[in-house]
Amino acid sequence: DWLRRAIEAAPEAAPALRARALNAAGNLSRSRGDYPTALTCYERALVLRRETGDERGVAMALNNLGVVAKDQGDYARARAYLEESLVLKRRLGEQRGIAVTLNNLGLVAKSLGDVAAAEAAFAEALDHFRELGDPWGQALILNNMGTLATSVGDYERALALHKTSLASRRATQEKWGVAESLEGLARAAAGLADPVAAAGLLAAAHSVRQATGFPLPPDEQPGLEQTMAALRDSLGLQAFRDAWTVGEGWTYEQALDAALALHPGARGGPGAAPTATVRVHLFGRFRLVVDGVEVPESAWGRPQALALFQYLMLQRHRYVPTDELVDAFWPEAPSVEATALYTSLSRVRRTLRATRVAPRIALLREPPGYRLRLDPSVWVDLDAFTRHLVAPVGHRGGAPVGEDAAGDSGEGLAALRAALALYEDDLLPGVADPWCVEEREALRRRYVEGALRLGGLLEERGDAEAAVEVYAQVARREPLLEAAHRGLMRGYAHLGRRDLALRQYQVCVEALARDLGVAPEQETEDLYRTIARGVPGPAS
Repeated sequence: DWLRRAIEAAPEAAPALRARALNAAGNLSRSRGDYPTALTCYERALVLRRETGDERGVAMALNNLGVVAKDQGDYARARAYLEESLVLKRRLGEQRGIAVTLNNLGLVAKSLGDVAAAEAAFAEALDHFRELGDPWGQALILNNMGTLATSVGDYERALALHKTSLASRRATQEKWGVAESLEGLARAAAGLADPVAAAGLLAAAHSVRQATGFPLPPDEQPGLEQTMAALRDSLGLQAFRDAWTVGEGWTYEQALDAALALHPGARGGPGAAPTATVRVHLFGRFRLVVDGVEVPESAWGRPQALALFQYLMLQRHRYVPTDELVDAFWPEAPSVEATALYTSLSRVRRTLRATRVAPRIALLREPPGYRLRLDPSVWVDLDAFTRHLVAPVGHRGGAPVGEDAAGDSGEGLAALRAALALYEDDLLPGVADPWCVEEREALRRRYVEGALRLGGLLEERGDAEAAVEVYAQVARREPLLEAAHRGLMRGYAHLGRRDLALRQYQVCVEALARDLGVAPEQETEDLYRTIARGVPGPAS
């Protein structure tokens, strides 16, 4: 309101300046859901742009008017505005503007049920955003392509598209877009008969929208209400409320982890599917097991083909563009033609066919990029590990394991134990390439966090012996982690082995001095003094 009032208070300002201010006021009003004010601002901006002969500004105002009309469900009017805007932008050669308007035309076409027109508009917009190197635009288009895939019942592809978009939006901290991607993944999950996951993700998206102040456009509200009604019918009112409460209680990062852990075969439990006929092991030595027989490394022909398959397996939740593969494996190459990428991809396809892995795992190439499509008979240890740690929606209400999920049933403990059991060793320990190192370290941190949570839960339950076993595993992997040493000290003390507790303190002191040249943290020192006085020490 203050911006609009300022514009009205300065009628003598230059038309170009007033037009820019009106456009800004329109954008602000639309972001708050005040569509009548946004419409007025954009219409006044259009008049001023036309009066001054500002074609670029006219194209922008027409695009914005089209968006408001679309948001209000007036699709015929929206298409007219947007098509006029696109003509102007093509004439001006404004590539980013062309991409933006094509995206909006795609959304209008989808709403009108014109799938072919929507696909064409989204595909061209994606090409433009890629040429511009615009990650925001690419994530936007991929999300909308996912929504289109859901509308035609291709839920598996929708899942991959939304995950690709979400991964990008997570990296850029675009929280408005994250909410949109979570909603898209929820719809795909509902289509894949995973209603508890869908309800939890919708709740998480609602929380993100509330936190960022970006409401759902009015024309999308009926579709959301229809999805929620179907979920309530499928689950029953109480189960829906339980799943919603869980999703609402997730932290931002927990919501993203849960969303990216979804896959078409995830429903029915966090562990391995009993019907799994292909098993992929990424922790420790890489293994691809088909119908009980391990595929030998020699089957891949060249090490690069195997490495490419492993990379795509790590990125299985999303599409990977060609440029990314070139950067990962041939960083010095001036172009894709100067690499062996296509040869290596062909070897991957031949190996999947020759070993009877295909079509259970298929290498696809589509406009967004390359991806591995896994059917429900494929089990991946990393997927199972993540689902156990995330406490997937649908198991004990989906609360983060180790917290409320533990409950009296012990399901939280069981999930954490199962996750840690899957972590045979670090991710692909023989691969030293940068693309693997970062992911390896991230998973190692998640393993450590999960192990410390499990140790803490065991302490709370009075099972000091089991807690000591868990903390010892962590200390072997992370000898400089004081939290693990403190857990061992507490556990030994509760078992009546004060001598071992004090000895563990000395082990910690020596390791820190030897490798880091530092003394223990104050918390560690305080615990040592407490145990030395003959008191076991507080639980973690």
